[in-house]
Order: sequence, then structure tokens, then C-alpha cells
Amino acid sequence: MPAAYFTKSTTRKHWRFRRRWNEINMTLERIISSCCAAVENNTVNASASNDGLPSIIPPETVMHALSALAKPLNHIAAELLFNFSNKKNNPELMNASLEILSTALKTLNLMCQQLLRSFQNECSNLSILVPGTRLACIASAAITPMFSSISILAKKSS
Repeated sequence: MPAAYFTKSTTRKHWRFRRRWNEINMTLERIISSCCAAVENNTVNASASNDGLPSIIPPETVMHALSALAKPLNHIAAELLFNFSNKKNNPELMNASLEILSTALKTLNLMCQQLLRSFQNECSNLSILVPGTRLACIASAAITPMFSSISILAKKSS
């Protein structure tokens, strides 16, 4: 270890980094939780559309938000994989990271279920369903790198 490893400045820098990391995780967790809540509320409170039919298409803003968060989600998954591989287990950080990833996957799952249910409805308007399906595919493709990290993590943990 370097001689200055335990000096105040190093500890202070580490503390600042840790605090920023926690703030970023908390912000990401809030955004993902809000997306999940919006999709869940959309299912429960299927509002009537202009033609009087219930609309259970996931909100487009949620699908865009989930796609936009692909890089941070992949970073969290990769960080989990790195920490697990190097036996650097921080239970608090790992639990928070796993919660964020599972909520993101739950949101994607709910979005896809809503779209499938909409396709099963004979009265569904394809001009509404097709763009929604496209956005769900974009969200799925955007978080695909996260799946890679999760699958490697699953193989190493078993």
C-alpha cells in the first residue's frame, strides 16, 4: 500500500466519492421506482381512451426513461460483478444495487405484459400499439448489456 493511503486527504476523497456514489444510487433508485410505480398505476387505473376503450399501454415517458438509464444500469450490474468476482462484498451497496436492477427488470416486465394484454384485446388500435411496442423493444435492447453482466454474475454465484 502507498504510504499516503491512510492520510486525511485520501480518506476525505474516498468519503466524497462514497457520498456521491450514494447520491447517484439514490437518485437512480427514485427514478426507476417512479417508472415502476407509473407502470403499475397504469395497469390498475386503466383510463378510458377517446373511443371509450380502456387504455393499458405503458406511458411512453416511462419507456423512454428506462431506455435512457441503460448505461447507469449496466454500470451497476458490472460493478456488482466486479465486486463479487474480487470478493469485495459490501452488503449495503450490493442490496441497493440489486434492488435497483430488480426494479428496472420488473418495470420492463410490466410494460411488456401490458402490451401483450393490449394485443389480445380485439378493439385495440394498432396505431397506438405499434409505437408502444417499438418503444418497449428499444428499452429491452438498451438494457441488454445489463443482462450480460447479470448472467455472468449468476454463473459465478452458482
